Amino acid sequence: MIFQIESSVLAKACGLATKNIPSKVVIPIINNLLIEADECSLKISSTDMETWVVHNVPAIVELDDVPARFCINAANITSLLYNIPSQPITIEVLVRKGTSAGYAKVKHSCGVSELPVLWADDYPVFKPIDAEGYVIPAEVLKQSIQKCRFALFSDVETFPEMTCMLLHFKGKSMVAVSTDKNRLIRLEHPGVGGEQCQYLIPPKTMTLLMPALDDVIKSKDAIDSVMLRKNENVGCVQTDSVQIYFRQVERRYPNYDSVIPAQRYILRKAVINRQDMISAVTRASLFANAESMLLKLRFEDTSEYAVIEGCDVDFETSSEEKVRCEYEGASLTIGMKATFLKEILQYFTSERVVISMIDQSRQIVFTEENGNPNILIMMMPMLLTY
Repeated sequence: MIFQIESSVLAKACGLATKNIPSKVVIPIINNLLIEADECSLKISSTDMETWVVHNVPAIVELDDVPARFCINAANITSLLYNIPSQPITIEVLVRKGTSAGYAKVKHSCGVSELPVLWADDYPVFKPIDAEGYVIPAEVLKQSIQKCRFALFSDVETFPEMTCMLLHFKGKSMVAVSTDKNRLIRLEHPGVGGEQCQYLIPPKTMTLLMPALDDVIKSKDAIDSVMLRKNENVGCVQTDSVQIYFRQVERRYPNYDSVIPAQRYILRKAVINRQDMISAVTRASLFANAESMLLKLRFEDTSEYAVIEGCDVDFETSSEEKVRCEYEGASLTIGMKATFLKEILQYFTSERVVISMIDQSRQIVFTEENGNPNILIMMMPMLLTY
């Protein structure tokens, strides 16, 4: 079997597929890429037994008696292709005389390289999903991943469902959600809808998917949309040239709507300049306890300023910052974690941010004043210790 392909195209596909291979493998064959050929394309696959990545690339293929499915060491072929200048190359897959062993002969303008190949009989297989799915714009999915990544839970053993991003189709809109138990972000996309359904996208799938989404968005020839499908155990995200299959977490995602306070419970609101608040939080956090990073925020109904205090009792250091603020409601002193507060403020893009509060022990809601009304971030306050 012989196939001709652009080296840079094959290098990119092999490189992206290789990222799915773990550093330590239980089954040695998954250190390899699975390559399947037909008359006009190659299908390059990899797996870690939880996630399968499949890249389709165009090629000119001449089929013969040599099997059209073979495995080749991912690190070897990727390193070789990255070091070949961009050019058309020819790869010939042959069987060594007198044996059943195979090898690939890579021909390029600088020389010829030979790499051993394995036949794909023992490579793990997966069953493609035939179910109907949901079509969403690639830009919407990319934005959802970018916005939700920072609030993912990190302990996969305790709450595996919360290490994933939730995509919740609600009929006339799609909602992207992530939470780490201290923060929750909800990003709604009106007009991107479908029948009631939920997808849990694992963090590794998001990482593998981002380059594919960038390619779709930048390409003038690609269809600017993504297909989501799933069955009971496996989900799939598919673009023009890439399919990523991932195991669905069996546990149900928490009811995020139930923890977001309704407007009738919001008793206090503060509108602040985002950049001024970031600067004040940064300075005050220098004097906060290094372990807790607790800041005390005071909102007075008689003052046009919010006061931010950082204090470390052990080292007898403290700081007090003032930020101009439009405040409605009774006076309130509340504790917030400096690192979380700064990340949330940096997340927004509008000039002014609205901070909605109930009391010093219940949820704090952040929204943009004149920005995207469909973005909401919620944070739990900290217990005041000084």
